[in-house]
Amino acid sequence: MDFGLADVSFGLIDIIGQFVLDYFASRNELTHVEDPFPILEEAANPNQVEGGPVLPSLVPVKVPIRDLRVFNDDTEMVVEANVG
Repeated sequence: MDFGLADVSFGLIDIIGQFVLDYFASRNELTHVEDPFPILEEAANPNQVEGGPVLPSLVPVKVPIRDLRVFNDDTEMVVEANVG
């Protein structure tokens, strides 16, 4: 059954194919953005003096991601988000 509307087909093969694609897409994400997003990794303390007391390392810096959006057009895909 083909309605000819923007090359959309509602055939049985298309419906089965869509279910198969949805099944695999729900279990295997295309990309993963860690939230909170890491900006700086844990680092050694630059104030450490040889022979002095052991200073704690610098903590990693992470920022939260809010309002993640994806825009598509004919040439590119844009991922936009607010941080903080």
